[in-house]
Amino acid sequence: MNDYSEKKIWRIVARVDDEIIIKESMRKERAIRSARNAVVQKLCTSVNIDYEYGWWKGRARLPRVSFVDLFLGDALLVMKDDDVDIGVHNVPNQFYLVDDVRAIFFSGDSMIAENFDSFGYYHYGEGDSEKFPLLGRNITVPSTITGTKGNEKEEVIAICDAEDLLDCCPNCKGDVPFGTIMVVTENYRLLPTNCCNKMHWYRASDGFGEEWA
Repeated sequence: MNDYSEKKIWRIVARVDDEIIIKESMRKERAIRSARNAVVQKLCTSVNIDYEYGWWKGRARLPRVSFVDLFLGDALLVMKDDDVDIGVHNVPNQFYLVDDVRAIFFSGDSMIAENFDSFGYYHYGEGDSEKFPLLGRNITVPSTITGTKGNEKEEVIAICDAEDLLDCCPNCKGDVPFGTIMVVTENYRLLPTNCCNKMHWYRASDGFGEEWA
């Protein structure tokens, strides 16, 4: 009985761009996690963006997991030497758009001020559809602001009109351009000033003490 059990494994099969991904483990959760990571790596490579370790962490990233699961077949308990049968695993042939993948897995490490618009979207390309809403997404807070060894990520919880908060640009001292926004996270504030293309960071605990990234 024990010998029989030891010969059984959890197997999950996924497909991205007609490439079959097979992951196996004694534990179902580990097989699924490994398959998800492999799918994300393949998707990121396909659309030419960097793979981000820990891409699945945080409540704001649940849509990422839901999207990745569209590429996974059923996880089944099988014998180790069983042949892989795509039909048995119900492996989907999921269609996706390059813009969708870039929007979902964009890490935010290289954001620039001029790409923020007045409606709270970040534009990662030149096309009208190459944008995503900032609200609910994690953005990267540079270590020069956090005081830690590495960058941190925080969820955007609000978007405010910067003209209601500031009389002038903290950098060039000119009028705050119409449509400039303030991006709010739990512990930090980001003011992307389009007039001088600067990313101006504040610590929430310091009010509007100035720090530049």
